This record gives sequence, C-alpha cells and structure tokens, in this order.
Amino acid sequence: MNELEEFLSYLQRQRRASPHTLRAYRTDITQFLNWLKCCPTTATPLDVRAFLASLIKRGVSKRSVSRRLSAIRSFYDFLIREGKIEENPARFATRPKTGRDLPDVLSVDEARKLVEAPAELKRPFWRRDAAILETLYSCGLRASEILSLRIPDVDLETGFLRVRGKGGKERVVPLGSYAAKAIKRYLQSAESRIRKTDTLFVNRYGEPLSDRYLRRLVADYAQSVLGRRVHPHTLRHSFATHLLDAGMDLRFVQELLGHAKVTTTQIYTHISLSRLMEVYNRCHPRCVGATRLSSPDPPR
Repeated sequence: MNELEEFLSYLQRQRRASPHTLRAYRTDITQFLNWLKCCPTTATPLDVRAFLASLIKRGVSKRSVSRRLSAIRSFYDFLIREGKIEENPARFATRPKTGRDLPDVLSVDEARKLVEAPAELKRPFWRRDAAILETLYSCGLRASEILSLRIPDVDLETGFLRVRGKGGKERVVPLGSYAAKAIKRYLQSAESRIRKTDTLFVNRYGEPLSDRYLRRLVADYAQSVLGRRVHPHTLRHSFATHLLDAGMDLRFVQELLGHAKVTTTQIYTHISLSRLMEVYNRCHPRCVGATRLSSPDPPR
C-alpha cells in the first residue's frame, strides 16, 4: 500500500486534490488492490480487465466502473512517472459505454421551499442552515467549495464571494441578496460566535462542518419540505438550469460554475430543452395529451 500513499500524497501536494477526491481515489484503488492480492507493480492488463468484469457481474453501475478505471489509470500513470513500472496495465482497458444521465434538478418553487425551510422549521442552528442553503443555491457551489469558505472570502458590501474550486483555482462569484442577508444574520448570531476558526460555517463546537454533515443537513431539510432526497449538488444543478432557463448566456454560467470546459456546462442546455419539450407537448393543441385552451375566433 506504500505506492497508494505516495500517489495520494502526490495528488494532495501537486494537484491540490480535495479531501473528497482523495477519499474517492483511496476507496477505488484500495478495492482494486484488495482484489489483486499481490504487489500493484506486477498487475497485468488481464488483471485490470478481469477486475472490471467482476464489478459489472456484481451489478456495479457502468458509471462507477468507468470511475474506477480512471482512478486505476491515474495510479499507474503515477507509478510510471516514479520509474516503478514501464507500462500502464490499464491503458487499453475499455470503458463501459454509458449514456449521459441528466442531473436531478429542482423546480424554482421547490428550490424556494428548500432554502426557506430553516426559517420555517426553526431547528437549532437554523440561521446557519439558512445561510448554507441560500448560498448553495445563490452561487451554485460544490460541497467542497462551501465547506472551505472563510469569513474573509465573503464581501457583504459588494455582494461577492471568493471561491476555491477544483485544483485550488479561485474564482469570484456574485452573492444573491437573499444569501447575503442570511449570511449577515448568521454572523451576527450566537451560532457564529462559538467559532474556533475563520471557516465561515461551523458546527456546535465551533469547528468546520464535515462533508457528511452537510449532505445530511440538505437531505433532512429536503425530506421535511419536499418529501424526497436532495444532495448539495442538486442545488448546483438547479442554479445552472434556472439561469439558462431565464436566458443567461452559456459562457457566463460556465464562469459561475468554475467549469474548465464549456462542454461540461452544456449538459444543462439539454435539461432546458427537455423541459421546453415537456411544456410544448403538454400545451400545444396539436400534441397528444395537450389540454386545448379556449381561444377567440381566428382573425378573418
């Protein structure tokens, strides 16, 4: 396992990988190494293909199999750079073909109900929770990005946040007025004064929130007011989709999300088009299932 620890150290030091990314790599590669039951430097292309086949046979989703293959390839690319092997045994392994699923998106009304839930339910630390939900939806942040926000990153006067994204890249994003008010209310409350760090959002001990706690927080509020499970990333998807629905240029949305490539952002255009077709099919008088509305006589 020494090679794995060296690889993870490299990702953290050189690539500035987030704790969430490091955990994912550790889990995926450890699973392969446990299955391999021998020194990782002795793995063959046949070993990699057999491992992937075993995952598919167990019913692991194609997307998860593809992710594990990416992790294994990156691991062996690192071993090549370190001079421990000469060829990558995962180089020619084939990814399972997967259709690109559209991400889960809240409607505007569902998003409103979710971000307003803390103020309505008044649970302990509801001011902090309201600020978290408003900021997730207002800025389209990843879970890792909102957890790493520090108080100096927030400029309530100008209404902007400084965000550290993937690879340590920084970007500045506008902060909506509702989110700004929620953060200000939180910072002025006793919930914030117990802090032991300048991290913006803290737990009851004054320490930074964990990724697991954030996911549970969002899920609990969503279950209470929407009756279904919602992940922090769902608010990011909803943020992007609602902006595109309102007419924002795709390049602007790309910049707000911190995507390196516009092709990553383009998936949200498919969501908007699918919603457009749903409304069209429901409302147009010449579509099956449409509800024809009464209309005045046509012009003569």
